[in-house]
Amino acid sequence: MSDDVLLLDDDLSALGVMSQALLSEGLAVARTQGLDRALAEITAHPPGLVVADLDADGLALLAQLRRDPATAEIPFLLLAKTSWIGRRAEALSLGAQDTLETPLFARDLSALARAWAGRKAGAARIEGVLSRTAGFLVRGLVSGGRSGEIAFDSGARVTFAMGRVVDAAAPPLTGERALVRALATSRGGFRLDLHAVPPSRPLALDRWELTARIFPHLRRVADRLGRHGALEAVLAVDPRALSQRSGEVPIAVLPMVRLFDGRRPVREVFDALGIDDVVGVQAVEKLLSLGVLAPETATRAPSAPPADDAAPKLFEALDAGLARPAPAPAPIDSPEPTARTRSRRIVLGLAILALAIAAVVFSPRPSPLTAEAAARQGKALMIEGYSAYRAGEFDRAARAFVASARIDDTALAELYLGLSRYQMGRASEAVEPLEKARSLGSAGGRADVMLGAIYQQTGRPGLARARYEEYLRIAPNGDHAAGVRAVLSSLPK
Repeated sequence: MSDDVLLLDDDLSALGVMSQALLSEGLAVARTQGLDRALAEITAHPPGLVVADLDADGLALLAQLRRDPATAEIPFLLLAKTSWIGRRAEALSLGAQDTLETPLFARDLSALARAWAGRKAGAARIEGVLSRTAGFLVRGLVSGGRSGEIAFDSGARVTFAMGRVVDAAAPPLTGERALVRALATSRGGFRLDLHAVPPSRPLALDRWELTARIFPHLRRVADRLGRHGALEAVLAVDPRALSQRSGEVPIAVLPMVRLFDGRRPVREVFDALGIDDVVGVQAVEKLLSLGVLAPETATRAPSAPPADDAAPKLFEALDAGLARPAPAPAPIDSPEPTARTRSRRIVLGLAILALAIAAVVFSPRPSPLTAEAAARQGKALMIEGYSAYRAGEFDRAARAFVASARIDDTALAELYLGLSRYQMGRASEAVEPLEKARSLGSAGGRADVMLGAIYQQTGRPGLARARYEEYLRIAPNGDHAAGVRAVLSSLPK
């Protein structure tokens, strides 16, 4: 079977966009309009995949292909508007590989087409090679209604079910942190298995959530770390640069510095500290720009010790400072710290680092409060809410964000309150905090993207258009700009 793709759509502009995306994947494309022309084209030149819009007699074409033994095994992707998705089972029963909800991201369609072209319809397992990052293929899969798991050569796995990513693993990581790592760093081969997925999974991210929350992280990881190697890159400290520029290194990042010993890869450092790849990459980027870290190009053997002892002194001062944030006064005859005591201090310093980087380096931060005690309480509530959110405990997360907003009503608190309610299936209740986040100045227009998606899903295209256009006004070249423009082209004016 060939790798050619036949496109059937009555919309010439949609045909053009899809064709360009498929051609960029190296696939041969034939375009047609009308049921009879499509059947004639398929009879004369059987393609490796058919992609057809429901409104262009796509369902009728699928039924006829499945009745003819000569075309019964051609894989078929049906494109359908949200209002028709409830009848997805009808298309699957006729033998469609999937029914994809439109508007659809062009790069997602091209990733799916590359995966399916030339396969046999009804295949429960597909093996292939990624031509782009894994994110486009996974987001394409959750644009449909199938369930299963995709495993990558990197060892990472992503589980999806009925239009949502429901689990991810990139050992030793699980959950959302694993999803970011899997999608940002997986290259090479993949294996897609389609099967039923048990309920009660830890994640519930639809394609709009992936677009608004996960994809910006993927870009940062790929762009920033990609310049210096993947997560397997080995970095080492330049002791002289560290001594000279120690005043420019954030104190919360210094425990990370000591773990870059020229032996362990970046991934192991992030895992040892328990921090997100995105957060860690931001810190690594800063250290690389200062010259404190540099790629270890020779071997993983430890570097020769520096001629002076400036770096060890700096680390000793760090242990003493970070490990004692607010200790009780020690007795006058207290003995010198033992090795075990110092070990405890280092562990405490790493724990502080995990919280400090998430709260200080991660974008954006809540505004400082006037009262110091209230500021600490509000910050603690934000950290609690964010931790609960990442663990999939959205009800607990929402309560924490509500409490934080009562102390200091920030755009970030309202944004994550809206996201938490949306994840709980309460989209209508998510609108108010998201609109409030807009009025408070949500960074980069993230609230506008989410509101546009919610209004679009709930049948309010006018409001959806307004929010999407506001996002493009704020961030015309932002992470979601291309996708938002594609969505806007399909919305009624």
